[in-house]
Amino acid sequence: MVRSRLTGDFQYGRLHVAPHVGVVYYQEEQKAYIDSLGNTISSQKVELGRLMFGPKLSTTFTRPDGASISPHIALHGIWDFRRTDLVNIDTGVALTGTDDSRARAQAGVTARRADGMEITAEGFYDGIGANGFNAYGGTLRFNVPF
Repeated sequence: MVRSRLTGDFQYGRLHVAPHVGVVYYQEEQKAYIDSLGNTISSQKVELGRLMFGPKLSTTFTRPDGASISPHIALHGIWDFRRTDLVNIDTGVALTGTDDSRARAQAGVTARRADGMEITAEGFYDGIGANGFNAYGGTLRFNVPF
């Protein structure tokens, strides 16, 4: 597995812009073998090469008491330049979609107290511009300094 990422950090007034470009390449090979029931399991090779790029935009609103709220949005382009299609072995349906490129949108907000305690909520939708693939999810994070 190889992974690399280059990130920028720019401030335009109250707007923070963090563009990035990253690449990841992963490959795993399995040799053929015979399982405990005597079935022959053929060899297989799984690999993924992906380029990811795009900006993250954020700003911070600070209250006089030191508390703050920081909303952010991001749009990421994703291009799979090398990919092994994954298939559901029960149905035969492809799990990875048919497109090599797509976009992912993300939005969230961080609320910070003056003492450093913070809560972050984020959500994403992946599959913009892709046929047969979509994913969505979110995170909720608490940070309490000691």
